[in-house]
Amino acid sequence: MVQYLDSVCEILVIIFYFSLLKFRDAPAGIRTRASAVAGLYHTTRLPALIYVLKGSKILKDFQQTLYMDLILDIGGTKIEAMVLDSVKVISHKRFLHTSFLKDLKSVLRSFSSSYEIEGVAYSVAGQVKNNKVVKSPNLPGLNNFDLINYTKQFFPNAKIVLANDANCFAYGESLIREVRDVFIGVVWGTGLGSGIIINNRIIEGNNGIAGELGHIKLNHNYKCGCGKKGCLEAAVGGRYLEKRLKKSVKILLSGNYDLFENETLNWLSAGLEKAVHLLNPSHIIFGGSIGENLPPNYLENLKKKIEENLSFNTSFKLGITSSTSYAVIKGCRELLNSEKLHF
Repeated sequence: MVQYLDSVCEILVIIFYFSLLKFRDAPAGIRTRASAVAGLYHTTRLPALIYVLKGSKILKDFQQTLYMDLILDIGGTKIEAMVLDSVKVISHKRFLHTSFLKDLKSVLRSFSSSYEIEGVAYSVAGQVKNNKVVKSPNLPGLNNFDLINYTKQFFPNAKIVLANDANCFAYGESLIREVRDVFIGVVWGTGLGSGIIINNRIIEGNNGIAGELGHIKLNHNYKCGCGKKGCLEAAVGGRYLEKRLKKSVKILLSGNYDLFENETLNWLSAGLEKAVHLLNPSHIIFGGSIGENLPPNYLENLKKKIEENLSFNTSFKLGITSSTSYAVIKGCRELLNSEKLHF
């Protein structure tokens, strides 16, 4: 019984602390302890007194006090939205967008009316610098659009950050794998993007285009959404493959795998070989709707092809994420909770 009373007292102390100070501004020790207590409550539902109290306003207030963040992963064809508190995912929805800003407005309005959000993080396909989308080949409606001020209409008191989607993925995946040196994350889906992480820092470059592997030039004449010809993305990106081959990527990866490999392997290996020469990474990890579904023999053939064209002896791990969404969530939340993660 004493054990239960101690637990209740601990929760009440944390609630009192939260009433004086916002959760994010609390010392790290308090935040960690609060999350641990919340996790214990959610997993065991602490019997006896806590069982009696769990439907009461006290514990409802406690659960509300745990800050909630909204993560919005914006791709060329969909918006993936996740609401999380400090312990778990509260809501996870996917929306296809046809009229981007109209659909985004609907999503933001829906979440703002349902949750008390303290942080909003956008993961966007495109060039991002100083919390602004400079250019997005697959989402031209976002070019130079002030997404942060637009979002403040719905979440006026929230902290709002904006980052390139491949950077979010690469950063989250590097943390999950505990990679401390040079890491390249490749998001291969509608298009192809990549993020570079060195010593747990996102490398953005001078104007936010470092890691744009999809826009290095190769010897072909396919036109890219950026307006140029010869981009790696135009050779292997999902929307370009489907247009060229008149088949869906899903069918290409299953029923027409040989055609998929023949159409992509040489181009992708040529692009990654340049990245290996330039950065000498320890890991190259794929995510995205295509990247997550690459069969093992494709990775083996890709690695062999890259190594055949290297001028020096080096080793690197080529692999696939267990979950693009989870890696993006991880990366976005770190961006919300930290200030100096970019170079």
